[in-house]
Amino acid sequence: MLESLSEIFKADEYIGFKDKVEEYKPYKLQPSATSIPAFYCINPIKSYSDLKYENIKEFRNILVEFDSARLSTQERWVKESGMPYSLKTFSGNKSFHYIIALDKGIELQEYKQLAAIILQYIFRGRADESCKNPNRLSRTPGAMRNENEQKLIEQLPAISIDQLREWVYETNKNAWLSYKVAKACEEETRQNISSYIKVNGTSDTVKLVGMFFPEWEQVLGNTKVAAGRRHSIAVSCAIKLHQCGMETDAIAEKLTTFLENNGKRGAWAEAQQIIGWVTKRIAQYE
Repeated sequence: MLESLSEIFKADEYIGFKDKVEEYKPYKLQPSATSIPAFYCINPIKSYSDLKYENIKEFRNILVEFDSARLSTQERWVKESGMPYSLKTFSGNKSFHYIIALDKGIELQEYKQLAAIILQYIFRGRADESCKNPNRLSRTPGAMRNENEQKLIEQLPAISIDQLREWVYETNKNAWLSYKVAKACEEETRQNISSYIKVNGTSDTVKLVGMFFPEWEQVLGNTKVAAGRRHSIAVSCAIKLHQCGMETDAIAEKLTTFLENNGKRGAWAEAQQIIGWVTKRIAQYE
């Protein structure tokens, strides 16, 4: 079944295979081993040396794995998200391993951004976030795990970086926004707001919100947001409203209404959790 990896690796590339997590065996697509190794490093490696981070030759493949739900639920999450993938493998236990494979490598910085957005924001609290590492191990299709086969479920061609960007930045643009503000706390906007407040104070919160986040009522007034996007939208809005000086109780009320209107149970508790995270995060920069 090693030919199933031909969509995510090139014939002349070295793949870091392991029979056990502790045992490292680098091969090309036609290994000399008599049996199929249980694990493989998701990205090609430079040499026989090791599977350390710095030995990754090209940053091209991203692993998405779920361990916290039944298999049918994992499939539903991926289908609802519209996530493109090139390989879907049953782990032989309780999860599917999805490989998003690009047809050429990208810069490490963008790889990290894309992996973080997908795992931490699009699949918030569902995906295994440790899969963001480019030297992560996945289950090799066709290998046996005790008495269960690590079975190849689906194999599709690699995609272009533009296709992945379109999915991440457009289809899930609110998740992208959440990532940006969480990572950098909207540095430019924060500085602009800070400069304005130093001169004019915070007495006119309505004016501040109108200047720096004029679309907030339209965003929070949306009642047709998919379940996988409502949290990231709420986080984005909470950050901007907090930066503009809106009282936390007022923000909580608006987030609660938004979440309830989009079918979230326990909306008030989630709104409080978001605000707690936002105020703590922004305090690091103030």
